[in-house]
Amino acid sequence: MSNICLIFDRHRSIISAVENNPTWQPPNAYHVFCIRHIASNFNQKFRNEDLKRMLKNLGYTPAMVDFERNLASFRDSSPQIAEWIDANPKEKWSRAYDIEGRRYGHMTTNLAESVNRVLKGARNMPITALNRVDATSHHVRAYNVEHTEFEVDAGWERSYSVNLPQRYCQCGKFKAFKYPCSHVVAAALSVRQSAFTYVDDVFLITNLVEAYSFPWEPIGNEEEIPEISGAKIIPDSTMLHAKGRPKSTRIRNEMDEVETSQSRIRCGLCKERGHNHRRCPSRGRND
Repeated sequence: MSNICLIFDRHRSIISAVENNPTWQPPNAYHVFCIRHIASNFNQKFRNEDLKRMLKNLGYTPAMVDFERNLASFRDSSPQIAEWIDANPKEKWSRAYDIEGRRYGHMTTNLAESVNRVLKGARNMPITALNRVDATSHHVRAYNVEHTEFEVDAGWERSYSVNLPQRYCQCGKFKAFKYPCSHVVAAALSVRQSAFTYVDDVFLITNLVEAYSFPWEPIGNEEEIPEISGAKIIPDSTMLHAKGRPKSTRIRNEMDEVETSQSRIRCGLCKERGHNHRRCPSRGRND
């Protein structure tokens, strides 16, 4: 085991387990936080849905310059909020400061749903084809004779520096996801290189096949399975569940609160949630 990235919710039991186990320390394993839980913890303390969404967007921002600009705006909300966010190391919760790209773009503990969302509408397509269409609209300028450093004009008055040997793009997506963004694809095409060269090995079909290549022994006739000597495990009859769906014993928190359609309504007069301008309590006072 080496270079494992553990994304968790900062629960005390998990922190204790990884801190007291040397095999879960660098360089074997690295610990980062789930942005969904970070945002939930923030909202429990400050009760501000707008800033909660802003914090989640901050976590997902890949470009360093955009992250720092938006973080400064977030910190300006109040001294208490600035103190709270400063107490959380950036490399633990932000995509922009995931310098080694160990997350592979994953920001939450719910990786199955995250992967499904990323792949929706793009299943079975070659991975570099996802950015090739955008790349055709970019303008590329080479900045050295070795054709390794480039400036890519992506339109909308945005340009990004690209360094192919260092696998770097200023947009941050190449580092975060470990496969070429449209800017890298455009730079590679401009010097007649294959963008597939810059796809991380983890995405290769050969590695995917290898992950499922371990042999499975057939069970066959259960009557011919030899008995195992030793202690026999006997089920505890007192632990049997009653019929029907068992009640959830999971401890619920702020993330489990369902936002109703009524709570999403924002009044055009007082800007508060839960009612519209026709039912605004302050309307009668202002008329």
